[in-house]
Amino acid sequence: MSASVQQLANGTQPAGLIVFNSNNSPIAEGNSFFVIGTVTPGANAAGVQWVLDVQNAVLPTTGYATVQYAANPQFEFVTAVQDTPGTYYAWAKDPLTNAYAVSPALVVQTVANAIAFTDYGDATVVLQEAGNGSYGSIYCDGTIAPIFRGVDYAINQSNTVAPTTGWVAMQTDGAGNWTLSSTSTPAAPSVSTLPLGNSYIWARDHTTNLNTVSGALAVFNAITTGTAVGIPTQTVALGTLRIPGMTSAAVTSAPPYTAVLLRLGSSNTTAPTTGGDSLAVASTNGDGSKNWTRSSYVGLPSDFNITTAGTYYSWFNVNRSGGGSGQNGLATGTLTFVAPAMDDTAMTISAGPYVHGGTVSLAALAITTGASAPSFGWSTSTVTPPGSMTAFTTKTTGSPNDTWADSTAALPGSAGTYYLWCRNANGGYGISRLSPITVT
Repeated sequence: MSASVQQLANGTQPAGLIVFNSNNSPIAEGNSFFVIGTVTPGANAAGVQWVLDVQNAVLPTTGYATVQYAANPQFEFVTAVQDTPGTYYAWAKDPLTNAYAVSPALVVQTVANAIAFTDYGDATVVLQEAGNGSYGSIYCDGTIAPIFRGVDYAINQSNTVAPTTGWVAMQTDGAGNWTLSSTSTPAAPSVSTLPLGNSYIWARDHTTNLNTVSGALAVFNAITTGTAVGIPTQTVALGTLRIPGMTSAAVTSAPPYTAVLLRLGSSNTTAPTTGGDSLAVASTNGDGSKNWTRSSYVGLPSDFNITTAGTYYSWFNVNRSGGGSGQNGLATGTLTFVAPAMDDTAMTISAGPYVHGGTVSLAALAITTGASAPSFGWSTSTVTPPGSMTAFTTKTTGSPNDTWADSTAALPGSAGTYYLWCRNANGGYGISRLSPITVT
């Protein structure tokens, strides 16, 4: 690459010499020229000045800047970002010798306008988790060309018609990359601001309005169907571990949810937070939501052993993968738990004194039961039933209750004050009015 050296007016050569050695032309719009040259004498390299112009015939008189790097005899400079395609020329001059030179043509090439999302497919988010806010957050990224262009985003419920309002400028990295997330500037909106159903993120070139659209953000309630089937409203005995007539339950949950519990609670506004009976996945829908069921309630877990009379409500608790307490939904059906039917007005206990380790006879206890015999035991508490109980041995069928007796009931093995507890076949407890007895 030859130098262009200006002759002085008197026909003599200037005392110095400037030569352009290399450059990175051509460049795509949105980039900068990087130019290298040398100067004679080399000690003047740090003082070389340069300017970029659209012509190569007349030395420019204004707009010069000092080179950014110099090392005897070499100098280097980088132009500003060039966002207009065309042909340019770099001029360099040495103020100490009046030498100057002009570079070969530096070309800025046109770049096709383009904007695109990185393809992550459709994303699912979940919102409206009672007490827990929203699950999931918006994240997307992409590219734009030319790389110096600005990018705007907007969220819309259509993926065919671009929004006309609501566009927000995004920050780019200067290299044509942009990101929208909870930590970007500006931050992505919370998913709790999105309506149920599908939403789409639109991105556009701020200059040309060229736009593109993301995959669907499918927004669900965590529980899309909160209906329990086959839990009739009824009255059952305290401690019942098999709820009569309860044959199935069903609920539909949104895609990221991987466990569903059926719980009982004493409130229809505040969900229970512990225990529960696990439901199984019956089927998975096309949108990824799952249908959960429980087909048998013969053996419910111990937390269904309600020991305080009152009305209880069925709740579903839907938990997501990765933790979290999930969303609760009130199911249909209420259960009223009452003490088991027990009539001990005609009951007798053989006369004392009661000596520990001895026996007594129990007779004429009328108690509602099923096919199995009720049981009895002794406890020092009016609240906590005995840990182990003994089945009655003799039944006299009656209506509405059967009458039970036991002629050799063992007394407690140590002295103290005791209460006679009875339990029906469904697990309900009651205390005989003949209690307490004092065992010596």
